[in-house]
Amino acid sequence: MTLTHRSGCDFRELAGAPGWLAAGGYHFYNHTIDLFSHRHSCGPELTLVLKGATTWVLPDGVELTQPADTLGIVQPGIDHRGRCDVIEPCALLWLIPELEPGPEGCGGFRPEEYRELVAGFAAAGSRVVGGSAGLNAAARRLVAELAAPGPASSSLTALLLAQILIEMARCLDRRAGVATADRLLMGKVRRRLDENLGRSVSIAAVADEAGLTAAALSRRFRRVFGLSPVEYLLRERIAAAERDLGAGSDAIAMIACRYGFSSSQHFASAFKRRTGRTPGEFRLKK
Repeated sequence: MTLTHRSGCDFRELAGAPGWLAAGGYHFYNHTIDLFSHRHSCGPELTLVLKGATTWVLPDGVELTQPADTLGIVQPGIDHRGRCDVIEPCALLWLIPELEPGPEGCGGFRPEEYRELVAGFAAAGSRVVGGSAGLNAAARRLVAELAAPGPASSSLTALLLAQILIEMARCLDRRAGVATADRLLMGKVRRRLDENLGRSVSIAAVADEAGLTAAALSRRFRRVFGLSPVEYLLRERIAAAERDLGAGSDAIAMIACRYGFSSSQHFASAFKRRTGRTPGEFRLKK
């Protein structure tokens, strides 16, 4: 099986797919696609975003935002979906390792080492952490091999999948969770931003309210939510505009003004970068 730059691949269909792999794949989305609520029972879902960004929504409205070069994990049995029921434009690689693959299903792993990896995934909870140079290199090498297979490709693919799983486990092991105090403070900042989607927002003023400099606010906000306050505002404004475009007949210029865009052209440009379609195209397809 080969893939082109803008395509995808189901790892379970590969010759020599390892027995420990319950599901997995590589996908390059240049526009939003539907992803409704679902869950996996056979193992945790591990997702590496290689390009772009996307957000998973868990029960009680908990959001896991993944910018490029981050690793996300959702535990088995947890319902999750794309934000607004879509995956945003991005390139991502995902794996679901079997919790109990059996003695013949561990591939190149020693059974006791595989059990240690699985225990580490279970202890990590559902969250997003930074990736690593080793993880990104292995993932990109795998994508390159799938695009242009060479001699002994199935063997190399199995080795690279095992390396990616190990690198994922090491990322989760290295990254301590974000401090509760940071989560609480940044949660207040996020609510302040949510209340002002239609108004001009001074990040410096928001930072001052939180007792921080603008730079410190940006660092801490990104550490908790995976993107800066400015990036968060843009994402939320586009998402709100999507809902209005799909639900009503308000003029596009009115929606642009409602969510703080300086002009219809500014809105259309930002909207297309985010969704792959202009506001008019988005409305026609709804």
